[in-house]
Order: sequence, then structure tokens, then C-alpha cells
Amino acid sequence: MADVAACAGRSAHDCGDYARADQFRNQALQAALLAREPLAVTRAWSDLAAQAEHAGRPAEAARINRAALTERHLRAQPLITALLHARLADCLAQTRDATGMGRQLAAAERAYDRADTVGAPSWLSFLTPAELTGLGAIAHQSAGQYARAEQQTAQALDLLDTRFSRNRAYYTVLLAELQLAQGHRGQAAETASTVPVSGVASSRITARLHRVAKAAQQQEGRPS
Repeated sequence: MADVAACAGRSAHDCGDYARADQFRNQALQAALLAREPLAVTRAWSDLAAQAEHAGRPAEAARINRAALTERHLRAQPLITALLHARLADCLAQTRDATGMGRQLAAAERAYDRADTVGAPSWLSFLTPAELTGLGAIAHQSAGQYARAEQQTAQALDLLDTRFSRNRAYYTVLLAELQLAQGHRGQAAETASTVPVSGVASSRITARLHRVAKAAQQQEGRPS
């Protein structure tokens, strides 16, 4: 039940229905607690932290991530630990703690280096070296370090496996946003044009794509 609710929460989040996503994720946490399943509990806390972060509450998200990282069973779960550290890094970046962000990104890399992806929970299959690099890019974007974030996003796209089509669309949109933030309007428009809109099932990603493409086109039309 916890796994089903977590998947439903992810889908609702991807559709931009944050209220329903929050409802499903709280159901996932309740089911995991009742089942006394530590991994499912950590997954639920991680999802709720991401929910708070995307809702504009990075300090709350940071508290949830820190609390999850104190769970004793995570000593034997470096892959989940890496995810929590990477997400905490973005929360700290949003609260203007660049030093803390750097420490958490380094901790995420150390944890990932210890991880064995064989036999890992299926919901963590997305956490590849490409994704870890991408999460670092997101944190640097939140910190306003756009050039560094652009470099990491390009690296994440180079590393990304072809089976992760949704992730490729997400990071391509992020790359266009970062290029636009640095005033590279033509480059941003060109990058955005490479995303196949018909192949993107996430309305959240599609909305971001439309925004960055429109902004790049509008800025292109302005006199220099």
C-alpha cells in the first residue's frame, strides 16, 4: 500500500496536482509506519521533503531530509543516503547556505561511491551517476551559480541512459532555462526546440518548456 501510494503521489506531482500528491504521500507514510517497513518510511519522508521544497518551503524540506538522514538503518543504505544528501543540498541552496550545499553534495557523492545498485529498490533505479550530477546542477541553479549548473546539466545529459526519456526532457529544459538565465537567448531557444513535446507525458515539464521557449523568443525579438 505504501508503494502504491508513493507511485500515485509521484504521478500527481508530475501532473502539477500538488494537493493530491501531498495526500497520497501522507498515505504512503502512514502505511509504511503501520507496516514497520523502514525503507518505505524513508521513501515517504523523502517524497514529502521534495513536496515541501517544490511548494516553496525549503526550510521545512531541509528539516525533513535531516530527520530522515538520522535513521539508523540508512547506514546500510548508501544509495538512499546519497539521494537525501543531494536533495538536502538543494534545500540549503534555496536558503542561501552555499557552504552547507557544498558539504551535502560532497556527502552525496561519498555515499554514492559506497552504493551497490544491484538489488536496490526499484524506485531508486533512476539514481544513476547522471541523475546525481543533475541533482548537483539543480542545487547550483538554486544557489544562482548558473554557469556551474549549466556545465553539470550538460554533463548529466551526456551520461544519461537512453531509457530515461522523461529525465532527458527534464534536464534539456533545465539546460535551456540556465542558458536563458545567463542571457544566451538564441542558445536557449535552440535547446528548447530539441525537446519532443509530444513525447513528454509530464505536464509540469511541458509547462516549463513552454515558459522558457516563450521567454527566449520574446527576448530574441527585443532590440539589443
